[in-house]
Amino acid sequence: MYKHAWTPGTDLAAKAEDGVATILIIEGDRPLRTVIDAALRRAGHTALAAENGIDATALLGPKGKLDLVITDLFMPEMDGFEVMKAIRTHDPAVRIMVISGGGRPPYPDFLQLATQLGADAALAKPFTAERLIETVDKILARPASTGDDAAPARRTALPPSTTTGSRR
Repeated sequence: MYKHAWTPGTDLAAKAEDGVATILIIEGDRPLRTVIDAALRRAGHTALAAENGIDATALLGPKGKLDLVITDLFMPEMDGFEVMKAIRTHDPAVRIMVISGGGRPPYPDFLQLATQLGADAALAKPFTAERLIETVDKILARPASTGDDAAPARRTALPPSTTTGSRR
């Protein structure tokens, strides 16, 4: 259920005070994208969704439109690292949360790498809807970056939840 939808001219500060955020989901796995979308809407947020990074860049809109982007790291055409770069170039204040099921030993920890490169938080798949919303709330409670500061204190890598689910 939608509490508010952002439209040009909307007072974004008032939107933030209402606890409503506009969140872009970038996830190639349709069922997982649908679950994330539903969880965010139940929590009162406005959700936009894209299947890949290229489609997502078309949804960026004017600066200040998005409060948070949740992106998978491994996608065809434009991976999550490229998405992060495009978002930071477009609007450095947008918070970014990366999600991934990859990077388990003996492979590199891509979630940790993403936080080192500027993601505000990382969440390992599989995760529960509750864990997702808890992480989103923590990110949105922190001050937005002004760009170059990329404050390391804002970033958090979270371990995988104990439930099962998609691992893309």
